[in-house]
Amino acid sequence: MTLKLYQIILCLALVPSVASITAKSEAQALLAWKRSLNSTQYQSYLDSWNNSVTNPCSWVGITCNEAHRVSAIHIVFVGLKGTLDNFSFQSFPHLTQFILSNNRIYGAIPSDIGFLSNLTHLDLSGNEISGTVPPSFSSLTHLAKLDLSKNRISGEVDTLFSLFNNGTSSINLASNQLTGHLSSSIGRYGNLQFLDLSNNQIGSITGEIGGLENLTTLDLSNNILTGSIPPELINLQNLVRLRVSNNQLTSPVPYLRILSLNELSMSRNRFDGPIPSGLSELWYLSKLDLSNNLFNNSIPFWLSNLTFLTYLDLGGNQIDGYIPPEMGNLVYLRQLMLSKNKLSGPIPESLSNLGNLQNLSLSNNQISGSIPSEIGNGLSNLLNMDLSSNQLVGEIPQTLGKCSQLNYLDLSTNNLSGYIPESFKNLNLLRTLNLSHNMLYGKVPFSGTDIPGLSSPDPSSPSSVDFSYNYDMESPPPYDNTFPPEAFAGNRRNAGGALKNPSDSNRVKTGVAAFVVAVPVALTVFLVIVFAALVVISVLQKRPTSEEANGVPVLIEMRKADLFSVWNNDGKILFDDIVEATGNFDDLFCVGMGGNGSVYEAELPSGQVVAVKKFHPMEDESRLDDAGFMNEIRTLTRVRHRNIVKLFGFCSHPRCMLLVCEYMVRGSLADVLVNDERAKEFDWVKRVDAIRGVASALSYMHHDCRPPIVHRDVSCGNVLFDANFKACVSDFGTARLLNPDSSNETRVTGTFGYIAPELAYTMRVTEKCDIYSFGVVALEVIMGRYPGEFISTASHSSGGLSMKLKDVLDQRLPVPTDEVAKGIVVAMRVALACVRDNPKSRPTMQQVTIDLSTQNSLSIPDDPFSHDT
Repeated sequence: MTLKLYQIILCLALVPSVASITAKSEAQALLAWKRSLNSTQYQSYLDSWNNSVTNPCSWVGITCNEAHRVSAIHIVFVGLKGTLDNFSFQSFPHLTQFILSNNRIYGAIPSDIGFLSNLTHLDLSGNEISGTVPPSFSSLTHLAKLDLSKNRISGEVDTLFSLFNNGTSSINLASNQLTGHLSSSIGRYGNLQFLDLSNNQIGSITGEIGGLENLTTLDLSNNILTGSIPPELINLQNLVRLRVSNNQLTSPVPYLRILSLNELSMSRNRFDGPIPSGLSELWYLSKLDLSNNLFNNSIPFWLSNLTFLTYLDLGGNQIDGYIPPEMGNLVYLRQLMLSKNKLSGPIPESLSNLGNLQNLSLSNNQISGSIPSEIGNGLSNLLNMDLSSNQLVGEIPQTLGKCSQLNYLDLSTNNLSGYIPESFKNLNLLRTLNLSHNMLYGKVPFSGTDIPGLSSPDPSSPSSVDFSYNYDMESPPPYDNTFPPEAFAGNRRNAGGALKNPSDSNRVKTGVAAFVVAVPVALTVFLVIVFAALVVISVLQKRPTSEEANGVPVLIEMRKADLFSVWNNDGKILFDDIVEATGNFDDLFCVGMGGNGSVYEAELPSGQVVAVKKFHPMEDESRLDDAGFMNEIRTLTRVRHRNIVKLFGFCSHPRCMLLVCEYMVRGSLADVLVNDERAKEFDWVKRVDAIRGVASALSYMHHDCRPPIVHRDVSCGNVLFDANFKACVSDFGTARLLNPDSSNETRVTGTFGYIAPELAYTMRVTEKCDIYSFGVVALEVIMGRYPGEFISTASHSSGGLSMKLKDVLDQRLPVPTDEVAKGIVVAMRVALACVRDNPKSRPTMQQVTIDLSTQNSLSIPDDPFSHDT
């Protein structure tokens, strides 16, 4: 009995010693991992991790349980760089939380992670982890929250879900490289409340997802989902957020009576038909985004019953009819976007009831009537208003001056008349004002002192003002430099009231080019007659005057080697041929739509197939004054390059403006990459050639044209292919000729995702903007998808990217070999240099072309796909 008591006492005495040894082993394991890291940024943060303290419980980022065992490791946003290969997972059997988010951890997740059998929360998001998730994940039977988002993890999504614990409540796998389909196995995660699979390459949704009855957030946006939304989603009666934007989903949209739903985002898909009535009972919806689909018919009356809406975006569809006056019932709205549709009729006065509205965009429609004065009285919180490219008439109401919070106001390309309201001087927060292409007259009633934001010289605070191409607006005198001269381009009066030279607009009316200079009237008339005679002789030549009077299209003579050698003789016949070939511009022949117009395929009597770009109509009969049209004309007629879409000719008519260009049978780069079969045909040899071709075209524009030409909208939608996959740059609708003596500050144009970041704060367009866009396009060619997350990671990785090149290649193609592999490596290096945040550190397009064509002289590993980029 005495011996047993002694043994018990001895054992109790040894317990602290055993605990001390365990704590020490955990400390040694942490120190060993710290030594394996190869970044110095974390050193000061982990100073407490040292040999002088054997118990890690006091170390930063470490939490222990009551038994003094490490239970949580929480180190975020400190720049840790290294792998998990040297982390001794088996040394931490009591670990419940392992959180290393937003660092620079790279490499694969080790299979030893399965030793963390008590883990409940794993967060490795925002790192550079690659490879697949190991099968040992199935040992994490207590895992409740998993976040592996914003990495480069690959593999089949269905295989991945087979490894997770059925009791998991939160799974975030967004922004990785997952592929495959969600199968029926997803239905067994009955406890799941949060599921984010956005920004992957997942192909379809199974109806079994309706079994996740506790789900509150489902995000499947930015994938390649096809088919329709499963009707079983109606079973998710706890759902708060549903996001399926930027996929390839099609109608029908199922009946969704989910009263808990707060956000529904379905933008950038292929939904068509009327806006689905199945959404009419989402009474508590706060955000509804149906933009950039193919919805048509009118705005349904039931939308006005969703009175809790704060965000409504129906832009970029084919919706017609009037804006319902009942929209004024949505008094909580902060964002109302209806742009780029076919809406007509007046702006309802009831919109003035939307006192919380901050952004109103009705641009690019066919809205008519005047701007209601009530708008200014009611929308006191408005920050941005865009009513551009409509058919608005009448005067600008004085009450708009009451919208004192306005930062952005665009009323351009309408038929507004009268004076600019005096009340505009109250808009002292305004940074962008565009009143161009109207029929305004008189003086600008405010100065830079009244609205300092419009004349700010600070490049970090961009501003833009445009009064150009109005009827009779007075320009300021030469000594007044409040606003740049180009803000008044194309206006007919200067400060002294004399007529001004409108040569920038190249006006051609009734056969006489109106070229008027500010000199005495008699001399002016004489010069006009002389100039008109020269124009008639050298350009229009034998144009019949009888047909001129009857309104026959004005046609411009092109080179005789081109398809249409001289249009002025056979213009009417040619115009009729185009009308007949396109079925009077029937939608059946429409092959694309853009911001400026629609593109039609036309086979002429000669058998020649051409692309006809028909510009959107404007009320102003002086069509040649349209800035977008003339920019495209002036630019395309000057360039001659094998990788730039060839212009055969153009014509202008009071009811129609056309460009006739080379037809590119394979469509755009975007069309090719979105289709698996076409993407596979677009092999690595063709992709390298395409990158070189686009680079060559831009180099020609930047370095061989005088003055240099900046495209300003290089994107996957504006790179077209012929039958042999020859890449050609197209769409110069926003091109600007870079005259060294003129300002290049203008409002931002281009395609979202391809615009250089500096334009957000400088508004200054340079060749470097094209170079950035080219880099994005080149990466898209290599990766087979939009490289947004990749670029974001690259821009925030000061030490470069630590990942294998093969992990970012388009997985639909086999890994390239030999010389093609070297070409891909060079293209990747060049592309990464082009998307640097600092425009000064980007190469020129001339240097890019040289680098792409001299790959053999560059240092490239023999096996480039086993090395980091």
